[in-house]
Amino acid sequence: MTNWERWQLLMRDIPSPQAFVDFAIFSTIAAFLQRRVWTGPEHEKLFANHYTLLVAEPAIGKGRVLKQVLEFLTEHQMEDPTQKMAQQTKEQLTESANENMVNIANFSQSQHKTQQNGKFKPERNLLIPLAPNATTFEALVGATARAGRYKMYSEWDATLQKNVSKVYTHCSLHFCLEEISSLFRKHQENVSNFLITAYDCGDYTYETKTQGTDYVPRCCLNLLGGTTPAFIEIAFNASLMNDGFASRLWPIYAAETRPRPLRMPELTDEQKEAKKALSAHFKKLTNLYGPIQFSAEAWEWLESWWKRHQAGERPNKSDKLSSYYGRKNIHVQKLAICEHFLECADHDELMRPVGEINLATTQRAFNRLSHAEMQMHKALEFEGKNPLAGTAKKLVRYIEKNGPQTTDGLLIEFYNDATQEQLNEILDYLRKTGQLILIDGPPIQWCVPKPNNQNGHI
Repeated sequence: MTNWERWQLLMRDIPSPQAFVDFAIFSTIAAFLQRRVWTGPEHEKLFANHYTLLVAEPAIGKGRVLKQVLEFLTEHQMEDPTQKMAQQTKEQLTESANENMVNIANFSQSQHKTQQNGKFKPERNLLIPLAPNATTFEALVGATARAGRYKMYSEWDATLQKNVSKVYTHCSLHFCLEEISSLFRKHQENVSNFLITAYDCGDYTYETKTQGTDYVPRCCLNLLGGTTPAFIEIAFNASLMNDGFASRLWPIYAAETRPRPLRMPELTDEQKEAKKALSAHFKKLTNLYGPIQFSAEAWEWLESWWKRHQAGERPNKSDKLSSYYGRKNIHVQKLAICEHFLECADHDELMRPVGEINLATTQRAFNRLSHAEMQMHKALEFEGKNPLAGTAKKLVRYIEKNGPQTTDGLLIEFYNDATQEQLNEILDYLRKTGQLILIDGPPIQWCVPKPNNQNGHI
C-alpha cells in the first residue's frame, strides 16, 4: 500500500470534499520538509512550502481535514538531548559534541511559554513549530522568529579534501487555521507583504511598536487554511489581500461534501496501521537536508509544457486566475516535490535525499493542479460593476449546495436580492455561460453542471 492509499484509507469516512482531502496531505508533507529540502539552482532554491486555502461555505468540511493534519503535526515532539547525553561515555560526548550542542539549542529554542488567564503555561516541544490557532499579524511574525532551528550537515571542502560539518539555520513555521479571517483584518497592511516574503523563503525584518525588532532569517511559512467565498470577496475588495499573495495561493474550492455518515465510526485496525505508517514516514522526513532534482525526462516535459502555457494553454481561462497562472511553473514544481516525498524518504549516509523527481510524479502533480483549477475561479470573488453579479454568484452557490431548483423556488429564495425580471436576466446569463443548465421535469429545474470526475482522484 502506498502512502497516498494509506491517507485515503484513513480519511475514508471523513465527509470533507475529495479535493480538500487530497491537497491537505501535500501541505502536511511540506510542513515536515520545512526549509531543509529544495530543488533548482543553488543561487535560487525552490522549497516545498506553499499556501493552500480550502474555500467553501460553512459546514462543508474544512475543519475535519485540518484536524487530522494537526494530529500528525503535534504528535512528534522534540526529545530532551540531555537525557541521551547522560548515557554517553566521555569519548562519545567528545565525538558528538557539535551534534549535542545543536540538539540542545533546538530543544531550548522550542521551549517558550504562552500566557493564559494571567498565568504562563509552557508549550509542548513540538518538532514542527506551529503558529497559534487564532493569531494576529504581530503574533505570526513573532512565532516565525521563535521557530528558528539548527541542522547539522556535511559539505565537501575542496581545500581540506574531506567532508566538514556545518550548521544550517532556518525559521520554518506551519500555519494551520480553520478560518483565516482572524489574520486578515483592517489596518494590517503588512500581512500580505510578510506572507510573500515567507513564501519565497527570504529574510524578514519587522519593527514593532513596543518590542523592538523581529528579525527572521531564512523564514519559511507553510499555510493550510480555510475560509468562505464571502470572506475572499471582502478581503480582496478591501485590499487586505493583493495580487502578489493571490499568485502564490492554491485556492481549492468545493461546493459539497462527500457522503456524510450519521456519526463517525471508530477507526478500523487497517486504518490505525495506515495512520501509524504515515506518522513514521513523516518523522523520517525531518532528518533530510539537501537538494532533490527533476530527472532529465521530467524537465524536458516541463519545458515543453511551459512553452505551450505561455502561448495561452490553460485549463481555466478566467481572468481571476491570471496571477496564479503567472506562477504555475513554480506551483507544479512545489507540488511535485511533495508528491515525491509523500512516498520516498530515502537518503544517503549524510542524510541527503537520493533519487530524482521522475516524469510520472511530475505529470501527476501537473494533472492534480489542472483538475483543481477548473473550480478555482469560484473561490476568487471580486467586486464588479454589474450590481447583479453578486446575486448571480450567490444563486450558483445556493444550487450547488441545495441541489436542483425551480424558477419559482429561486424567486422565493432571492426575493430580497432581485426582482422577477432581474432573476430571469441572471438565469439567462448563467445558462448562456454554461454555469447553469435546465433539466427536464416535471418540474423543470435549474442545476449546476458537474465537471467530469469532480470528486475523483488524479
